[in-house]
Amino acid sequence: MILRLCLMALICLWVSETQAQRSVTVSGTVVDNENGEALPGVNVFLNNTSFKGQTDLDGRFQFSAGPGNFELIVHQQGYRTYLLPLKTDTLKAPLRIDLRPLSFEIPALTVASERAPEWYDNLILFKEAFLGTTANASQCTIDNEEQLVLDLDRVRGTLKASARAPIQITNRRLGYRIAFVLEDFALDIRRNVVEYNGYTSFAELARKSVYQKRREKAYQGSIQHWLKSMLLGTSVDDGFRSYAISRTYNPEKPSADTLRQIQRSVAAFRAGSGEKVSLRQRELLSKANLPDSIDLVAKKMWHYWEALAIDEEGATLQAPLRLRVVYLEEPPSALYRQQTHVYREEQTSHVEVKQTVRIYPDGHYSPTTALLFTGYMAWERVGDMLPINFEPVSQGKETPR
Repeated sequence: MILRLCLMALICLWVSETQAQRSVTVSGTVVDNENGEALPGVNVFLNNTSFKGQTDLDGRFQFSAGPGNFELIVHQQGYRTYLLPLKTDTLKAPLRIDLRPLSFEIPALTVASERAPEWYDNLILFKEAFLGTTANASQCTIDNEEQLVLDLDRVRGTLKASARAPIQITNRRLGYRIAFVLEDFALDIRRNVVEYNGYTSFAELARKSVYQKRREKAYQGSIQHWLKSMLLGTSVDDGFRSYAISRTYNPEKPSADTLRQIQRSVAAFRAGSGEKVSLRQRELLSKANLPDSIDLVAKKMWHYWEALAIDEEGATLQAPLRLRVVYLEEPPSALYRQQTHVYREEQTSHVEVKQTVRIYPDGHYSPTTALLFTGYMAWERVGDMLPINFEPVSQGKETPR
């Protein structure tokens, strides 16, 4: 208990010191890797934040940012996207960034009059899977749809997407303009499973109080809220309940020996040398195709403070791990119930830790492919995204348990 209190105090101290520090300057030069020439007009930003800049005619950039651990993203059409893990408060010298040209050609832009009718059908599928179908997502527009390359495989039932340039999204409900550098997108239409990955930069539409209230609502119960609350030690008081999920044998499925014995009896009866199969045996045979194992959700809450390896900069969570995460402070949206036909009283999500993941005090994590979300948290997609430097007005305080 004393160890946990010390670790939580360490994180809280780190967060309070971070918030109190002044902004830091991120600067550097971007050049072509092959000829060393400066590259003007290159977008440089800290992933999933509003901290960003652009190179001038001499390839130089400079912008202010908050202190902490981030991913520096440098993107320019015709070049490979550059990613650099960065601790901004320890920067001592300007950065030099060498961009490598792409080894393949970007598909040519197709004018609207030349697009096939099915492209527009695919666009609808893409928007629903990418932006989401929440109230916030309904107020989002993609301002450069013509940059999307959409590939539908009718045989496999999959939709893949790429973009010639960052996807420009205007979220009029949350008050953001988002530039999304799409790296991967795949939608399995039959299973209704979508996986996408990319880098985002946020800009304020306007500083209005109405946006803050909506942003607060979007933050509550989100992935960012859940991860941040664990590091702050406020998870329980913030309304989260997490339970470990394990795999166990399926008690409803008959054993392999029992099934083989019944199958021999059936064969003997059909050959005229055995007795008629009983109703009980038929019932057992009907369960032959049941899964061998099932998920078992623990009754006791998962003690995150025992699983997280916390240090002065964040925490590490080891794989493999599967969790059910329940959020009690807000009921599921009526839209969610209508669209998914899931009528739980609480917002319920499932999280799979696929590989060791690093979690930071602002609620972001790395690598982004380490966590797989399903359920309510997965229903909220790009249309509900907030920058990781978004600060809610209040954060609960949890009494150590």
